[in-house]
Amino acid sequence: MIAGIPKSNTDKDFEYFIIPSEYLAPNNTKAHKMWLSDPGKNGRIHKDSDMRNLHLPPGESYSGWKIDEYKNRWDIIEVLLD
Repeated sequence: MIAGIPKSNTDKDFEYFIIPSEYLAPNNTKAHKMWLSDPGKNGRIHKDSDMRNLHLPPGESYSGWKIDEYKNRWDIIEVLLD
């Protein structure tokens, strides 16, 4: 589960994204590989690390993957609990 925590000076609600690992892992891996292969600022090579980013809506990952469809998908967890 991924949570979007709003800034303290807003009245926005928390956002929850329930993303099965079978979709999250390959999409995150793809985006990270693309990021590594593309040049960074001033043409520098990106350095690999254990850090991974997942962009909350309205953003999208480096590969163009969006997670909008997983917002508040508590049903995914409920099925696993049955």
